Amino acid sequence: MGIYFSNNLKQQKIFNPSILKSCKNIHISQIALRCVLGLIASQGFQVPVKSIVINDTAGADTAIKLGAPLTAVTDILFRNFETGEFESGCTGSLIADNYVLTAQHCVQDVFFEDELSVLFRGDDSENSILADISVSNIFQQDDTFSLLDGTDIAILQLAEAAPDSITPLKLFGFNPEYLIGSDATIVGFGFNGLGSVGHQFTPDGLRWAAENVIDFFGSAIDPVDNEVIGSNIFNLDFDDGTDYNNTLFGFGSSSSPLTNEGTTASADSGGPLLVEVNGELLIAGVLSGGSIDTSEFGDISWFTGVTEHRLFIEENGGEFVVDFLHTVTASASTPEPTATLGLFATAFGAFSLLKSKRK
Repeated sequence: MGIYFSNNLKQQKIFNPSILKSCKNIHISQIALRCVLGLIASQGFQVPVKSIVINDTAGADTAIKLGAPLTAVTDILFRNFETGEFESGCTGSLIADNYVLTAQHCVQDVFFEDELSVLFRGDDSENSILADISVSNIFQQDDTFSLLDGTDIAILQLAEAAPDSITPLKLFGFNPEYLIGSDATIVGFGFNGLGSVGHQFTPDGLRWAAENVIDFFGSAIDPVDNEVIGSNIFNLDFDDGTDYNNTLFGFGSSSSPLTNEGTTASADSGGPLLVEVNGELLIAGVLSGGSIDTSEFGDISWFTGVTEHRLFIEENGGEFVVDFLHTVTASASTPEPTATLGLFATAFGAFSLLKSKRK
């Protein structure tokens, strides 16, 4: 039961502000600045966060109720250079008093720390704002900014401590393969909706949550191109009880959905994959992307595993739980993989999906 540690343990600040110090106070559009620097990336402008989609039977009220108590899950805001206002762009998790874990690709276009802010919300029905805290540092292990290479993780250092009422989340420190077949909780802010139609670009500003089963760990499964991509990725599909939407059937997925089955949606990147161990929710992964842009039934969510990055995360305040019996909450029945990717893709060869960031 060994734990793999990345050989690249060097922390890097994502950008040296002195490089653009002379440009910092110049009124220039976000796109224009990036054109000048030759750094235009695939993300473009920050867009409103799009969040959890839950099955139609459970409905919105259930998603809101599940999400309300998860106050350590934060709303990450990005400065809009056209308006000067901060807008939702990603999700994060408080892992220490002044450190927030998120996805690396969320900060790909961030030049200065003051372009970011972290919003903490309460556990009441309106998710009342508790604090809006600026970011003082951004840390990462590499500069790949790849969604599915298993390193899509970044850590934000806050300018001050988060509210005392919020308890940081700990992280899962055991072999991630043991989580295959386990129930998990997914959380996020912004656009949300129901599985039959997807998110429909309808935000309500509340923290939604849903549940799903971890179907596979390893590479990201891409049913479009009949291939596997990257490594260190958790895969969860959004089931509705039909074989058609049991997208990961070839990797042991059951078509039977959980009562509160749901999926993530675009721009929800950085949100946690939470597993319950001995009554405590632990972060097992960070959301990197998904297969269907509108997050309807059949969607696959891809989460980057955190255990591989244990030393890096611990250096920035994170605490891993490793001393426990294997008592992870699991579904009553989890079949063993019965088919290869070739069979999987053949059965769904006409099933057109889109790979997308969740930001």
